[in-house]
Amino acid sequence: MSANASPVETARTPMEPLPEDIARADMYALIAALFYAAPSADLLKAIASAAPLAGQGDTVLPQTWEDLKHAAARAEPQSLREEYDGAFITIGEAPVMLFGSHYLTGFLHEKPLADLRRTLARLGLARKDGVHEPEDHVAAVCDVMRHLILDSDFEAQGAFFAAFIQPWYAKLADRLEATPALTLYRELGKFTRAFLDVEGASFAIEE
Repeated sequence: MSANASPVETARTPMEPLPEDIARADMYALIAALFYAAPSADLLKAIASAAPLAGQGDTVLPQTWEDLKHAAARAEPQSLREEYDGAFITIGEAPVMLFGSHYLTGFLHEKPLADLRRTLARLGLARKDGVHEPEDHVAAVCDVMRHLILDSDFEAQGAFFAAFIQPWYAKLADRLEATPALTLYRELGKFTRAFLDVEGASFAIEE
């Protein structure tokens, strides 16, 4: 599966990650790609034909993955472009906001974004040229997690997740699930919540 949208870049040389961490990084990359832009026909096809998730215990993650795959199999790229634009890109406030500051403060470009920018600078990460969305866009913070996983820096992953993803991802998922016009993106909200719930539980075990 290819999910190449990457809102951030790094000058660091990553360590060799473990296979299970590559799988985690791939999931973050996929979530980032789907939230960054409406998916192409090729990406939808790749999601629809992807293997089931195994080894997730009694979590709901495997079922939400299957539901996302089924939504991808039924989706039409043009309809999803319209769904994406209607939900996330409109004049004025979009029906579903994709920025952490909005869920944490009710406004954009607030203190959580400033804190995030300082953290990214300390990590050696920067927003790519040509990317105009603030760094607290859900695609961007998921892409940061992808970078940290591929760097095999578990401590940095946990700290970043706790500070810049865990406080608001459930609110975004709630909003996606409560927006009746959504199809694939409602299922993406459920899958994102389930995946990040597993991530949060894993970090808590390691504390």
